[in-house]
Amino acid sequence: MSRGTYQDFFKAMRVRESGDNYSAVNKYGYAGAYQFGEAALIDLGYAPKDANVYDNVYSKGFTGKNGIGSIDDFLKSPAEQDAAAGAWFTLLWNRIRYYDLEFYTGQTLNGTTLTKSGMIAATHLVGTQKLIDFVKSGGTAIAADANGTSILDYLRKFADYDTPSSFVDNLEKSNRFKAGPGDDGFEGQGGTDTVIYSGKRGDYAVSFADGAVTVSAAGTGHDTLHSIERLEFSDGTLAVDLSGIAGQAYRIYQAAFARTPDAGGLTYWIKAMDGGKSLLDTAAGFVSSAEFASVYGDRPSNGAYIEKLYHNVLGRDGEAGGIAYWTSQLEGGASNAAVLAGFSESAENIAGVSHAISDGIWYV
Repeated sequence: MSRGTYQDFFKAMRVRESGDNYSAVNKYGYAGAYQFGEAALIDLGYAPKDANVYDNVYSKGFTGKNGIGSIDDFLKSPAEQDAAAGAWFTLLWNRIRYYDLEFYTGQTLNGTTLTKSGMIAATHLVGTQKLIDFVKSGGTAIAADANGTSILDYLRKFADYDTPSSFVDNLEKSNRFKAGPGDDGFEGQGGTDTVIYSGKRGDYAVSFADGAVTVSAAGTGHDTLHSIERLEFSDGTLAVDLSGIAGQAYRIYQAAFARTPDAGGLTYWIKAMDGGKSLLDTAAGFVSSAEFASVYGDRPSNGAYIEKLYHNVLGRDGEAGGIAYWTSQLEGGASNAAVLAGFSESAENIAGVSHAISDGIWYV
């Protein structure tokens, strides 16, 4: 649930930083309602770079941008400070994206769920590198500013505010999260999301319940995963996208050859589908193989093909209505590959295969 609008985020930042006082200057020289430092105002073009960009002295003055010729001019212009804050938050988001930190949105580290607005606020507080350190350490590297305010405080206090639609995050691509020590939460964002564990599969307990995957091991905590497709261990990968690519690959393989997939072949087809090969293209690859011909016959008639599919895929005789339907599909121009895929992804076959893959699909 949203905590507020983007303008509410601005207001909350002003209140926390300065008590909403546009003329405030703290004992370290941070200025204005948002407590800008010299380095930020240099990055925004208000001041030229000098020998020490962190001392807040402005030894080379100001550039005159938008009529701002001094720190006093800046303090006297709430509108300019708000505009500068908007540009600054955009710049911070671009830095977050540059280091791929946006892909941790939704992940819980040290009891704190990462959000766009929270990460922007945290970066304003302690800088991009400290946010990187926090994320890469699994939430154990906790930086603070000169006043002792922790990065955790800002990640929590400023979480879940709306951000502009222009703050794109490319979360449709495949994301890779590294599990750290302690109890972590991971939220997939699209694509094929992977959580990486440093140990071997046998070192961890993996369970499935209520749409989530839990991973635990002695000394490494208890992780909860939502919308995550793969768990990568040092000795292989456990696919948990049983209704997604890995599950489809397993079912089409078993349907095509009427046997349990072998490890090498299954690995090949999962990776091929991860790489963009569609289920139909995969089915066509099986249909053209010598093993498929040995199971279904070389150029079987429509009737013979459908009969084999019922027996090999569903393990039963076909009913009259189903046989008529699939016959009409073939006579209407559907390929053998398309019909194979139809049987493979039927509700009956998904249910029939589910017990074999209920603990995930292992491949290397």
